[in-house]
Amino acid sequence: MAFDAKLLRTKLKEAGKTQAALAKEVNTDKRTMSRWVSGENPPSDKNLTALANALGCTPEEFDPIFTGEGEVAIYARVSIAAHNAYELMELRYGVSQKDIMELAPVLFSIVAGHALRVPSEDDAQAARLGLIDARQGSPEAQDAWGIDDRASRNKKCFGLKGEYSRNLFYVAIQRLCHDIQENVNAEHLAKPAPGKAPSAVGFIPDLDGLVELTGGDNELAEALIKGHVRLSKCLEDHRASEDQGAESFIRVLRKELARVDDQYNKEVSKNRDAGLVKLKAWRAFYANRYPDLAQEYDQIAEKHCYKEGWYPSYYDEELQKLCWIEPYLEDRHINKETLPEYQAKKIESPKKLHLPMTDPIYQRFHQLEAHRRKAKAGFEEGGQ
Repeated sequence: MAFDAKLLRTKLKEAGKTQAALAKEVNTDKRTMSRWVSGENPPSDKNLTALANALGCTPEEFDPIFTGEGEVAIYARVSIAAHNAYELMELRYGVSQKDIMELAPVLFSIVAGHALRVPSEDDAQAARLGLIDARQGSPEAQDAWGIDDRASRNKKCFGLKGEYSRNLFYVAIQRLCHDIQENVNAEHLAKPAPGKAPSAVGFIPDLDGLVELTGGDNELAEALIKGHVRLSKCLEDHRASEDQGAESFIRVLRKELARVDDQYNKEVSKNRDAGLVKLKAWRAFYANRYPDLAQEYDQIAEKHCYKEGWYPSYYDEELQKLCWIEPYLEDRHINKETLPEYQAKKIESPKKLHLPMTDPIYQRFHQLEAHRRKAKAGFEEGGQ
């Protein structure tokens, strides 16, 4: 049984509290609270406990299978994409979530073991290509190999942070799935940043089952594997309908996707507009306090940063959405191809490793960003 969002709405009304007031009381933001109230995303055990305390009830009233903070529930609060994967595997293999979670440590350890072997596998591949090891590649490859090798030696299966490093667990998943691609597909699996645990978003645990459910409709398939719609809800709606055919289920899926898209687009537009208003106020505040620094920041951003909406390859879809919806975050990235000193060094010594963060412009921009972050504290405390 999932979190009872309807009961939360009832409790809110009974307590005479607004979503904003409750969000402040449980130390979360209004956007997250909105998702709890709508049922889009359930709260964690810790947040569920805080909600119950604030509303004068128990966590079990919202979720009868609540096990308490720090304990593992069979029906863990995971992403909608993961829940959909559970449903697909139950339909295909007849296994329950309990069965899968019982095996989770086994399967995780297997993939983690493969992840730690990624650097040595790359060396073996390099040797087959006539190189001594992976370090004989480009400067970027050398840097990546060093970080990845260190991650492997220190049992960091998700890899270590670095501009050219990789998430070893993600790489291992891709390689393992390549050998069984007639059954599963990780081509669209959300790419996590090095050091971060991958999610189930974009993973296809059963190709045939997904095709059967969606009738081969790519848009519907994407909605399921990325967690845009909840498969269990669609199955329940379909069972409640008079027509139990496959086409009827596809219509249910399309209807739910249209509803979710409409709700999401309205929320995005509203939050984006609010974010732009806040960004404008912040920029005016900063320019008034530090006119020279504001001008310098804008000049570097205009000349050396990618345009707004450009994100590094390791940004997953959710992080990209967050940055777009909240422009106040000022998530800007230096385009290293525009850094004169860095480019000159690459031309002068092409075989030597050069990093863009050593360029004076790169360093200055990050100094300015650090100053802006500190100044934002004053802005948020009442300067606005």
